[in-house]
Amino acid sequence: MHYRLATTVILILLYGCATTGSAVKSEQESAKEEFEDAMKSLKGGYYQEALDKFNKVKAKYPFSIYATEAELKIGDVYFEDEKYLDAAESYSEFLKLHPSSPMADYASFRIALSYYRDAPSDWFFLPPAYEKDQTSLLKARDAFYEFLTKYKGSKYEREAKGYLEEVNKKLIKHDLYVAKFYLKRKKFEATENRMRGIINKYGYQEGMDEALYLLCYSLYLQNKTEDFDKALKDMNKNFPKSKYLMKLRDIIKSNRKG
Repeated sequence: MHYRLATTVILILLYGCATTGSAVKSEQESAKEEFEDAMKSLKGGYYQEALDKFNKVKAKYPFSIYATEAELKIGDVYFEDEKYLDAAESYSEFLKLHPSSPMADYASFRIALSYYRDAPSDWFFLPPAYEKDQTSLLKARDAFYEFLTKYKGSKYEREAKGYLEEVNKKLIKHDLYVAKFYLKRKKFEATENRMRGIINKYGYQEGMDEALYLLCYSLYLQNKTEDFDKALKDMNKNFPKSKYLMKLRDIIKSNRKG
């Protein structure tokens, strides 16, 4: 009697495990199908439809691997739809929830790229980008630095370095624009401080001769002879063929004649 009862219990348990396993498998298959359907919408450019479908996968199959994939793809939907700030927020949320994910480097890279794409662009009928608000560009710079620090060796590393170089060039242009604005209004100390700031940050790399010129000129106009001589020496050493060095020499020569 006891033997039969034990056998019956074991059979019931085995049946329960089998049906549970079958249900889980069925749920995973359903999640996969709905995720792939959402991917078709994304690839087809139906962004709102894709967003709704990915959110449905998240809600309906919270313990499925496809729920995690859907969380990441929501960021991609916003990015492809050119809603870059929403994309950055979505990728950031993914990183908070899944910091150890194999796709963490991708999410981090896309945060930076989203801010980069949100930054002002140049259009021939509008003021140049360097005259506009640089908030997104500054966020892009910080995000690229963070990515390059955390994910050394990532397959996105080379691309991120290229974007960071472009970001820095754009920010330098903005600082030069602001410095010239100060110079025109005879705010020479403000010009000096602005140029010292970017020279300290970026050094004497290619294209920084204009920054050094503005620093020299602002010092010259403030009669800061010692600082001016040092800056002029740096100009001669680092940019001996620069048109801005020639311009600076002409200004000095002209004022001496006067």
